[in-house]
Amino acid sequence: IMISFYTYDLVVISEAILAARQSGNDITVCGDYRTCLGASTRDQLNRVIALKAAGVAVYLVAGLDIQPEYALVGKGVRPGIGILHQKTALIGSWLVVGSTNFTTSSRNNRELSVLLWLDDATVKQYHELYKELAATGELLSNELIATAEIKQEDRRLRKQREKERRGTSSRSSASK
Repeated sequence: IMISFYTYDLVVISEAILAARQSGNDITVCGDYRTCLGASTRDQLNRVIALKAAGVAVYLVAGLDIQPEYALVGKGVRPGIGILHQKTALIGSWLVVGSTNFTTSSRNNRELSVLLWLDDATVKQYHELYKELAATGELLSNELIATAEIKQEDRRLRKQREKERRGTSSRSSASK
């Protein structure tokens, strides 16, 4: 089983992946580097940590350098890296490809995915492409998790201080 995603927090997806893993399936997931380690999708880090703990190989994959592509069309852009934006799941000979993120919020969108049956030669080719994708990423490690958790806690504390500061300034301007 090979899965790739940009954002991911759906419990039903986690449960299905974990059940498949408990049944003895080899599972590899490639998730977007920034969204897995960042806070843009609230529960994503916890979901990938649970997958890793269950023996799922979790790779964090980034996109490509954005400057060459912009240069091709005569535009300048700040330095940066693109994202892993694909959403796929290969289970046996069945491949799901679509626009849908694996998130709670995506369930409110109008999305479209397709289910394709692949012949043996195409499954083999997909496996090779997917291995190449995973090889461009970084295996989720305890060190990456620890760093991400520290950053999340820092963001939480900053938001809390900002909220307290706004509450204090609101009270002081109300008392004037």
